[in-house]
This record gives sequence, C-alpha cells and structure tokens, in this order.
Amino acid sequence: MLSKVECDESNTILELNGNLRKVIDELKTMKNGIIRSAVAELFLRYVSLNSTMHNEIAKCRNEMMERGREFLERIHSSRGRIADLCHPFVLDGSTILTHSYSRVALNVLKKAAESKKYFTVYVTESQPDCSGYTTKKVLEEERIPCKVILDAEIGYYMEKIGRASCRERV
Repeated sequence: MLSKVECDESNTILELNGNLRKVIDELKTMKNGIIRSAVAELFLRYVSLNSTMHNEIAKCRNEMMERGREFLERIHSSRGRIADLCHPFVLDGSTILTHSYSRVALNVLKKAAESKKYFTVYVTESQPDCSGYTTKKVLEEERIPCKVILDAEIGYYMEKIGRASCRERV
C-alpha cells in the first residue's frame, strides 16, 4: 500500500483514495485476502486521518507516506510487545495447542522458552496448506518440544491442553 501511494499519479485526493480502494479489492482475491484487506483498510484509515487537511495532492501524498511509515513501524514493534506481555501466561509444565503458522504466537512461545519455562506444544497440521509443519520446524529449531496432530484430532487432545493459540497473522 505504501508503495502504491508513492507511485500513484493521481491529481486529486479523491482519485488517490479510489485507487487505494482498488488495491484493497485486489487484496481480497489473494490468499489470506480477508486478513490482508483488513490490514489495508486499517492502513488506509490511519494514513488518511489528517491528509484531507492539505489542499495540494503532493503535500497530502507526503503526509500519507510519513504516516504509512509510522504505521509499519508500529506493526513491526507490536510483535515484540505482544510476546513480552503474553509469555507470562505460558506456565511451566503446561501443554499448548497452536493452529497454523503465526509469527506472533511463535514469538510468545520463544520468549517463554527463553525465560526457562518447560512446556509442550501440539501443532495442528492445518490443512490444506500444512502450515503446521512450518510451525513445528521453527519450534524444533528453538528446542521447544512439539508434536504435529491432524486437524481432526483436536477433540482427542483437548483435555490435555492448558492453553490454545490461533493464527493472528497479519
């Protein structure tokens, strides 16, 4: 989105906004399109918050670029903040279920392991993309005990699980 603002050659703010809306519509057709378009909507709202106070399109575009960079910085720093706030909820000796692949959830688990907590993770296979195997690989690299289970096995393992994490990927 940020690169679209930079490259856009619109002559009016309304035209620029319309072009960004078209990008959001295109995102909806991609894999994970709903998630991507939701983030793009938030981005658009954030960058266009004060941009309408400028009469010139160049000043408006510069304001949008500045706010866009700030938005990206906030998103990237939020993963670390979430890990700092959430890792205390991973208790020593607990069993955790995680679904799919999420960098945010993995950061929480890594942070918990770094704080010398011992826990086990069940990772759902996450059909049809089998992203659970990617999660397993990362957990094994961090020496966190884990096991991939079939999506249909969740009910069987549920009584063994103390915490669950779902995909929050953005």
